[in-house]
Amino acid sequence: MLEKTLLASGLARRGPLRPLHDARSTTGRLYRVEIGGTNHIVKIVDDSTTHPQAVRELEVLTRLSHPLAAVVPSLVTSLIENHTTILVLEELVGRHPSSRHHLDAADVERALDGIEAVWALEEPEVSATGITLPVWGRGLDVERALRRRRARFDRRAEAFQHHHPGIAAPHRPLLSVVGPRLEAAVRRRIEAPRLRRPRLVHGDLHPDNLFITETGIRLLDWQTASLGDPIDDLVRFEIEARPGRRLADLERSAGRLHGPCPGRHHLSDAVVLAYAGLVSGLAGRAAAEHTDHEHAVFERLLAPAHLLEVVAEAVDDLG
Repeated sequence: MLEKTLLASGLARRGPLRPLHDARSTTGRLYRVEIGGTNHIVKIVDDSTTHPQAVRELEVLTRLSHPLAAVVPSLVTSLIENHTTILVLEELVGRHPSSRHHLDAADVERALDGIEAVWALEEPEVSATGITLPVWGRGLDVERALRRRRARFDRRAEAFQHHHPGIAAPHRPLLSVVGPRLEAAVRRRIEAPRLRRPRLVHGDLHPDNLFITETGIRLLDWQTASLGDPIDDLVRFEIEARPGRRLADLERSAGRLHGPCPGRHHLSDAVVLAYAGLVSGLAGRAAAEHTDHEHAVFERLLAPAHLLEVVAEAVDDLG
């Protein structure tokens, strides 16, 4: 299918496809291939369960390529056939940080400077390109989604304590109270007037999805892009990228966002959502279900000194 993809665009590869064994890639197979004398990256997603997300990434890279030209990889060509999506991208040159390690302050600031271009795009600007993205908290089934999210957190919090008792021990006081606050935080996002209009958010913002080049940053893996509140992107990135963040630090970073500055409770909601997502997505799985990379990330992020203080602050703030 790759040959078909290239031929449709008048391209031809030189030499074989060379697999990239990047332990961080969990959404598709990656290859390096030479086209026109330069290296390119081929991403193949052929899992029917992730096909909709792969199509969403393709739409972001095509329909939003102009406003996001400075922060997305350059798409050369693509193909969708049945449940297979192929993306051919120019290979980036620079540094690819890892979520195994925290970022230094300069890289965090460089990343936030670039990400502001994403958060600047409001819903009408995005919709005008013809792309249809999910809108956070909007839809006919938000109540059921809310219940599922709370139930998943409760299950995964219990599994976290069962599978990883040593790492989970310092988290136990928080795990017992985050569930109700998670439900309240999600409900406020659904029912309360929005602090700002929905804007483009990446949805999976952490160091693994960041690439640093000489001309700035590039954001990878747009499969969870949506329209929502950029504070969720910002808070997740901040508390995963560097340890020891406090609400006061997040308030200062939130000054970058367009529109009114979010209040303390709004920031606390975002911290609770980020922590619950970490427990539901990574901490609640058995060690045997982690790749080596995932386990290293899990141990770093769940270490007591990394984020417990800011989560405790948020929980206390929400009462």
